[in-house]
Amino acid sequence: MNTIVEPRSHEGKKSLEPEMRFIEYDKSWNNITLGKAFTFLNGYAFSSLDSVKNGVRWVKIADVGIQEMKENSVSFLPLELKEKHEKFVLKTNDYVIALTRPILNGKLKIARINEAYNGALLNQRVGKLETNQNQSFIYYLLQNSWLIDRIEKNIFGNEPPNLSINQISGLSVKIPELSEQQKIADFLSSVDKKIEQLTEKHSLLTEYKKGVMQQIFTQQIRFKDNQGNDYPQWEESNIGAICSFLKDGTHGTHQDEEGSKFFLLSAKNLKNGRLSTTDNERRISENEFHKIYQNYNLQKGDVLLSVVGTIGEVLLWEGHPNIAFQRSVAFFRFKNQVPSFMVQLFQNTDFQRELKRRQVVSAQPGIYLGDLSKIILRLPSENEQQKIANFLTEIDQKIDQAWSILEQTKAFKKGLLQKMFV
Repeated sequence: MNTIVEPRSHEGKKSLEPEMRFIEYDKSWNNITLGKAFTFLNGYAFSSLDSVKNGVRWVKIADVGIQEMKENSVSFLPLELKEKHEKFVLKTNDYVIALTRPILNGKLKIARINEAYNGALLNQRVGKLETNQNQSFIYYLLQNSWLIDRIEKNIFGNEPPNLSINQISGLSVKIPELSEQQKIADFLSSVDKKIEQLTEKHSLLTEYKKGVMQQIFTQQIRFKDNQGNDYPQWEESNIGAICSFLKDGTHGTHQDEEGSKFFLLSAKNLKNGRLSTTDNERRISENEFHKIYQNYNLQKGDVLLSVVGTIGEVLLWEGHPNIAFQRSVAFFRFKNQVPSFMVQLFQNTDFQRELKRRQVVSAQPGIYLGDLSKIILRLPSENEQQKIANFLTEIDQKIDQAWSILEQTKAFKKGLLQKMFV
């Protein structure tokens, strides 16, 4: 990413050229319709009866994500179909587009074929990008929000929305000469490579923590005190016995009040160890807020756990003001336990598995407080708890740092897309 990109002024020629260009290029970009810029090769209607356990990969709509090929449910076709349907064989660095429900949250489902999908067969309703322009440039062009918005307006109203080149062929865009297309594509590819590396780093750190936690909480790894001595053996206790306070949020009906500074949140606001909120959260009056807290208050160091709907999200309460919770969140205040350790213990795979085993599935899954209180935990001494919590918190900080850099890089790319296209 050492390539020099120079900002260009739009003064006097708005929208005629991008805000940022490589310094060696100054020719005006040319108008072209999407129908002349590219087309899609629609895949073949393979029969579901052809599906086999092993063979050649079969690229279906569900495999095409937003700038990524998914690996969740890989399907296969017999190898001999490759020769019979050679036209639909994909190779590495081809680009494919989901042609049914092609846009999700303002982003087009378009992805580059990676090595894992090299030689795969293209199914119907998945399009292969074909162009006499630079393929990678078109790929990045199709990531621009202003263009996706125009495409979406042209397919809006269909259910399900289906994308065909005929619907969007008349849309006009501006593109540069081929050598500049290549330069832009190479530059943005280097940014994507950085995003891939950061994503992998974050994923590896997350998996590393999971592995370490499993070894710690099964006592395959033990810590020693500062003098090198062993800590006492871990002891079993049920959750009810170590809590001084165990409760869930309000079960009552509360009137909303627009513009209030008091919030009524739920399990969905607990996410990845954080309190996740938007500007659209539910607000209640001050009077309703105090009604909820007339018999108790949350205290800094309480541990929150989502127990209805999305079960198992954990949060260490830091004393956020003016926030109450619905019954989908349970509160724990522990006697003689380190709260940050309990958060880590609750996040561990074995505890999460126990929550899933105890959940009651009706309209939405949930766990009763009585069942929660009966869960048996194996607990180290407070001093060892603190040592474990400190160790795992350090890993969390590295994970958070990796995530932050990843998000910054994604934002950097988003800015480039806005400034390098017109």
